[in-house]
Amino acid sequence: MTRSFLNNAFFACSLLAFYAEPARSSHQHRHVHARRTSALAKRGVPSYAGWSLTFADDFTGPANTLPSESNWLWDLGTSYPGGPSNWGTGEIQTYVKSTDNSYLDGDGNLNIVPIKSSTAWTSARMESKGTYRCVPGRKLLIEASIKLPDTPTASQWGIWPAFWAMGSAFRTNGYSGWPYTGEIDIMEAVNGQGTAYNTIHCGVYPNGVCNEPNGIGYTSPFSKGEFHTFSLLIDRTASRWQDEFISWQRDGVERFRVWGSRIGDEYTWGNLTHLPMFILLDVAIGGALPNAIAGFWTPTEATIGGLDSAMIIDYVAVYNSLGNTTLSTTSSTSTTTTSKTSTSTSSTTSKITAKSSSVPTATRTSTSVTRTTTSAAKTTSKTTTTTTKTTTKTTAKTTAKTTAKTTAKTTAKTTAKTTAKTTAKTTAKTTAKTTAKTTAKTTAKTTAKTTAKTTAKTTAKTTAKTTAKTTAKTTAKTTAKTTAKTTAKTTAKTTAKAAAKTTPKTTARRV
Repeated sequence: MTRSFLNNAFFACSLLAFYAEPARSSHQHRHVHARRTSALAKRGVPSYAGWSLTFADDFTGPANTLPSESNWLWDLGTSYPGGPSNWGTGEIQTYVKSTDNSYLDGDGNLNIVPIKSSTAWTSARMESKGTYRCVPGRKLLIEASIKLPDTPTASQWGIWPAFWAMGSAFRTNGYSGWPYTGEIDIMEAVNGQGTAYNTIHCGVYPNGVCNEPNGIGYTSPFSKGEFHTFSLLIDRTASRWQDEFISWQRDGVERFRVWGSRIGDEYTWGNLTHLPMFILLDVAIGGALPNAIAGFWTPTEATIGGLDSAMIIDYVAVYNSLGNTTLSTTSSTSTTTTSKTSTSTSSTTSKITAKSSSVPTATRTSTSVTRTTTSAAKTTSKTTTTTTKTTTKTTAKTTAKTTAKTTAKTTAKTTAKTTAKTTAKTTAKTTAKTTAKTTAKTTAKTTAKTTAKTTAKTTAKTTAKTTAKTTAKTTAKTTAKTTAKTTAKTTAKTTAKAAAKTTPKTTARRV
């Protein structure tokens, strides 16, 4: 289911308060549902020319019993073992395996019912035990007939029913590896609005080729209160993976298509469409998608549980193409049939318009199935059952062998590519850091040495000049003083001697 909660500001809020309504008993819920649907004719699982029925559950069985445990397993609690809390989407209900939340109504329908108590919400989330794969050169069709109640939106805030598929690698890997293991939301609806959400999740989180956590999606309106056939077609008949596509259809009319070329990465596209996948049915309460669309925290005090918020499933079926892929329904119980031809239409995307001629024409015959079955129908049913079992065994063996080889090759290629990318990034970062550090150290050392040499030379020259000048000045002064003193002393002595010699002679002559 859509993981846009990771960008949802509501998850910064404090703990969610649970609101209660007076609980009605499960028998009251079922009684209301039985009155409401008693006039509806049960549809049979359709058969399509050129397709083999790989899996089907039409949910026939006693009222108030669980659906077949050989076909389905139940997710329990508030997370996968070791997985993120609240199923990674912020939803608030606890999933249980109980006939209060998932049960056959006795009229050939499965009811998945959220129940609101005074303290919490409970609901059901079911996964197909089997996995299904589109093999090269063929097509895979997964569909279900589903009705959502025509309940006013004011009492549906936070109600989140979904019919979707996950890559089986997610399950075998211990419920890890999303979104790279692939997710295809065939139908999601929230808050009681008559809007169907078709979405894929793939690649890496965040961003990536699938714009995670939002994914790549499309919305279209539908009417509540009546059954619609929601279908997913994977087409691998093209010679190039870029020309393979996923098509979402409702009541035989295409609503949205995504080509391999839009994803643009062969390994991501392969994980999404080439490998086995399992089917899920659930009704969640609250969480990222309802909150984001409502613009406030859901559910509200006015949100109700019970059949007024349930998802009713008439059948779930899986088909693999045999070659001619014309879709046609044949009635097994009515001698008079009314043909209804619906040509698949393209959505508003340019790629669908450009290649709309490759969309198969869907010819469906509406049938009304009664409890009384003719002998011819019984014979056909037995033959179909035998064919289905044989086809299932053969398909299982072929799929197992092909899956092992494909998985090994895909894993090896993916691992090599991922390792190369990671190594390149790590090497680039490490080299950049090492180069920066080395350059810084070398520059520092070189600068220090150069500075020291330059400083020494400059200092030596300056000192020599200064010393020479100072010495010259000092010497000149000292020499001048010394010369003056010496001259004065010498002159004085000479004068004294001369005077001494002259004075006696002069004196004697005077006497």
